[in-house]
Amino acid sequence: MANINVELKGPQGPQIKESLLPAAVAGFQRGLAVVYGTDEYHAALATTAGEPCVGLIEEDAVSAQNPISVIEHGQAVAQIGAAVTPLQKLTTNAAGQLIPAVTPQHVIAVALSGNPNAGDYITVFVCGPGGQAFN
Repeated sequence: MANINVELKGPQGPQIKESLLPAAVAGFQRGLAVVYGTDEYHAALATTAGEPCVGLIEEDAVSAQNPISVIEHGQAVAQIGAAVTPLQKLTTNAAGQLIPAVTPQHVIAVALSGNPNAGDYITVFVCGPGGQAFN
């Protein structure tokens, strides 16, 4: 896990979180975007680029027996799937990573730090469940 040093700076400030049960454990990693699974009590990884999401996974370790904390609003650590620059609007790719958004995708977060390497971590501000329409 490269560049997890974003923890040295952030996230800071208040967050709004929700506890959800993971629909599966495979693939769940810190900083990936999730949607509701079979119901509003379960989380599934975002698998469609640009889709509205609930928030970002906060935990490093995920188990099927324990709920995960999903950051819905506020600063968070996010895993990126492409180069990102500070203050870019971000959406999801098909792996739940955050990437720069384009019209008409939903904006999930705004980058507070940048990084040129896919798979690395940055600090973001999560906009809230469902995100917002890109404009």
